[in-house]
Amino acid sequence: MASESTTRVILWSAPRCMSTAFMRSINTLDDSVVFHENFTAAYLFGPEGNGKKLFSLAPYYTYDYVKALLEQEIPNKEVIFVKDFPFALKGNFEKIPDGYVHTFLIRNPTKVFMSIRDQYNTWIKRLYLGKEIQTYQPASRKFFEDLWKLYVYVKDNLKKPALIIDVDDFLRDPEAMMKIYCQSTGIPFRKSMLSWEPCSVWKMDWHCSTVLKFCGWWNGWYDKMLNSNGFGKSKMRTTIPDVTMLPKDVRDVVEISEPYYKLMYDKRIKC
Repeated sequence: MASESTTRVILWSAPRCMSTAFMRSINTLDDSVVFHENFTAAYLFGPEGNGKKLFSLAPYYTYDYVKALLEQEIPNKEVIFVKDFPFALKGNFEKIPDGYVHTFLIRNPTKVFMSIRDQYNTWIKRLYLGKEIQTYQPASRKFFEDLWKLYVYVKDNLKKPALIIDVDDFLRDPEAMMKIYCQSTGIPFRKSMLSWEPCSVWKMDWHCSTVLKFCGWWNGWYDKMLNSNGFGKSKMRTTIPDVTMLPKDVRDVVEISEPYYKLMYDKRIKC
């Protein structure tokens, strides 16, 4: 079981919601340790993961392994911070580690899925992974539904508080929002959390599956965070295109996701 002397916080999100930058911010604290997408590694590469495989690229990444990994005692650390995606749980909510404060980071679905589409907009990725978002991100239809279902589970089944932050709200005033986040979760706030030095993914001090880290690096998932100096340097999409003007594959997943996003948006914290 997790020790009560250490502050343990999970950040649940969807891809392209600034969650890796948020994790980078927490990682600036000397007395913190961060875990990066270990359930996602189990989902993508573990033996119990998504789909049938001839062999597993991360054979010991079972859901029980990840739960035990996140519940371990880590001496001399004041904060243990986890970042992951609810879709990776595959509904196995009983595998959620004990002792954590649950937080959620959301972003307008149009911005999320257009960012994902931009991420795959190279000829080699289109050739090997397909042109539609449902082919290269098959779980995309579930991103926001699973976020909402997990939020409800935390509130109704675990009987725990759950904090929701919207990316656009956060970027309007990162310092004020981070102060609220830290006060609500028990993480010590430092103004230095708002900025960091660019670095290589191989120098990041996080607990992450090697195969997941390599795939994230190859796909460029971490590029903006690694090359940034902090939240103030963000160049995230600020305008929201009309849904009717979106490519059909993106429009489909946006229309599925919008109701769940709005449910969470209405429950978000504000300055």
